[in-house]
Amino acid sequence: MEFHKDLSNVGWEKVKRRQLQRESLVYEWIELVGMKQGSSVLDIGTGPGVFTLKYSRAVGNKGEIYALDQSKEALDLFLKDIDGNNKNIKPIYTNAEGSLDPVGKVDIVMITDVLHHADSPVDIIRNVYQHINGNGCALIAEFDPESEGHIGPPLKNRISKEEMKELVQTVGFQIVKEGKQEYEHYYMLLKK
Repeated sequence: MEFHKDLSNVGWEKVKRRQLQRESLVYEWIELVGMKQGSSVLDIGTGPGVFTLKYSRAVGNKGEIYALDQSKEALDLFLKDIDGNNKNIKPIYTNAEGSLDPVGKVDIVMITDVLHHADSPVDIIRNVYQHINGNGCALIAEFDPESEGHIGPPLKNRISKEEMKELVQTVGFQIVKEGKQEYEHYYMLLKK
């Protein structure tokens, strides 16, 4: 299987279908981070937004979702699908490896199925660290290279849990919980 970090070979409708297949993971992620009514959430790598819509419902009208993606096409598809109905979603077109200044501080950062697409995952993690409120948290969920490779990117393009631990600890995060999930995923819950 050929792998393109920018998903140029796949198309956003196909990415959306893939997100829908893994939708069950979102409920576990929401519980892990303690997402609730009124939370402010940065979703890095929104793509077509299947996961983002679940976060939007979890935080309700008093919460905020910053839907960040470097692909204008992905965000346009997402915005067309929601058609202005989710007032708590604020789209941001930027690369998370650069500045996250348009976001400010948030309670929760979701970094799910994204870092294996990045040129510099550590830059994203470093930027995220700067934008989390003192009591906030971040969740990283990635495809596990120790799995069978039936779903997701090729095994050689995945970031190992050990490498991820090193990256997050280099930045200053503490890993407060970690585990395995369906669909060949592992996760790490991080705090400052």
